[in-house]
Amino acid sequence: MMNKLSPALFILALTGLLLAQEPRHQISADFFHHDQKGKAYELWNYQFIFSNGTQAFLTYSLVEVPALGRKITAELSFINFLGKNDQVGKQFPPSEWKESRANSLINIREGFFMKGLPGNGHQVRFTTNKNEGFYLELMFQDAQPTLVPPAQSLQGTQINTVVHIPAGKVRGRIAIGKDTLMVEGSGNLVHTWYNRPLTDFAGKSLTIFESSGIAYSGQIFQGKKPGELAGHVIKVTKGIASVLEPKSIQTTGTSALIEWLNPGEVSWGLDLSKPTQKYSALATVDSWMERQAAKIALGGDRTILRGKTPSMTGNIYWVATGFDSP
Repeated sequence: MMNKLSPALFILALTGLLLAQEPRHQISADFFHHDQKGKAYELWNYQFIFSNGTQAFLTYSLVEVPALGRKITAELSFINFLGKNDQVGKQFPPSEWKESRANSLINIREGFFMKGLPGNGHQVRFTTNKNEGFYLELMFQDAQPTLVPPAQSLQGTQINTVVHIPAGKVRGRIAIGKDTLMVEGSGNLVHTWYNRPLTDFAGKSLTIFESSGIAYSGQIFQGKKPGELAGHVIKVTKGIASVLEPKSIQTTGTSALIEWLNPGEVSWGLDLSKPTQKYSALATVDSWMERQAAKIALGGDRTILRGKTPSMTGNIYWVATGFDSP
């Protein structure tokens, strides 16, 4: 027979349960790779906006590729690098992934790393001789605080999202071929993981970054059924972080209206009709066989749109996947 809880113990247990559902502070384990059952997908997404008008997008990921098994992927894109847009991708065997939690270091491969826990002093590097050669090495300072809400689910799939760095100042060097730029600006880091292909449970996704005055950073997933949503955006006002949860995303052609569950939070209207970059998700996949496997994993080729929409405090930079393409 089960023992009954005393009123005091019941209240204590209930309080603990409620607190467990509240957003918490970030811990070091959040940053590193997470073991998952099933076909694991885990992505570390950086977005950088530099004062010279150049933008950079860097993704390190561990993914399952049909018929090929697990792969490390590393992708780097530039917008307006000396007037041109360009991207490159690399794929490695998972044995190349090395973590040192004692040294707060993830080595993706020689020359590719994420170093230091997210926050001030966090560094990231990407370097390859592929194509004409690409390079990025940046360090964060003045990183904004963050919160980690509980995991969510779409169609039975648990989705974990951690906005490690909602916004921070960055400084360093980027290059394509022999052209090298010393840059400074702002950046963020959003980390997600789940154990099924994204297209199995989510039709669309929006990644958002705004660092002028009030900082906004996060990712929202829209399920295949009306009203299904997951993900969140971290808002930082005067050094205080809060979690914005989406109530709805209404789409009309190439526009998206986001309404929030948070009382008093103004709706966002994103115009996706004039992206600054539009490209295939398969653009950086090396071989024909890998492209066919990636098509299966993605449920077909998918167009990625990147752009910005003016807001009251600055520009909201967005990355949209699965939306109508202009």
